[in-house]
Amino acid sequence: MQQISELMQADGIDIVGPLPDELQSTTVFSGGVFKGSSVADLAKAFVAHLAAPDVCRHDPPQGHGAGLAAMLAPSEGATSRRQFMLCVLLLWLAGNGLRITILAVPPVIPLIRADLGMTETMVGILTGLPPVLFACTAVLGSLLIARFGALNTLIGGLVATAAGSALRGAAPEIFSLYAATILTGFGVAIMHPSLPPLVRTWLPHRIGFGTAVFTNGLLVGEIYPQSR
Repeated sequence: MQQISELMQADGIDIVGPLPDELQSTTVFSGGVFKGSSVADLAKAFVAHLAAPDVCRHDPPQGHGAGLAAMLAPSEGATSRRQFMLCVLLLWLAGNGLRITILAVPPVIPLIRADLGMTETMVGILTGLPPVLFACTAVLGSLLIARFGALNTLIGGLVATAAGSALRGAAPEIFSLYAATILTGFGVAIMHPSLPPLVRTWLPHRIGFGTAVFTNGLLVGEIYPQSR
């Protein structure tokens, strides 16, 4: 004796017939659809097919029908679309924040130089600090991702970048400006390695699109300050 489902596709086997109902040992399977699935409609259709009367020869035992009906209840497509658009917006804003906070300074360098009495060497140090930090703290960003996760690292980088940018605007003298620039550059540096894993997490079936989204935000962040 063997389950019919395991024999029906095998060649050279004659199935005599099923056991009498009173001797049957029925196995009940449950199916569900992950809320964040990108193919939720197809998955629900497949589960519905498996539960159809012409496929499922026996009605599910009492108590399972309601659960199956709940699993097959229509999901809110609007909610999924909102979540998708929210992920796209956050990726774009994060990419934008990688550059706009850094490249907003060069266009106003003449004003900063006149206000703080900076020499050319001081200006060179100010504009050179962010690239140095990008190179020195990128590995630290990866370690933070491994320890705290990509999202927490990104949030920490955004907070550091925002704080540093605000402090730069209020810096009364050159060394305070340097310190604020270091904080801003550190925040941007640890944000860089957090975006690719977030794309894989938020848009697992559209990784190329997600990468293009934050790259577009990055490019807009590079262009906009120079166009003002």
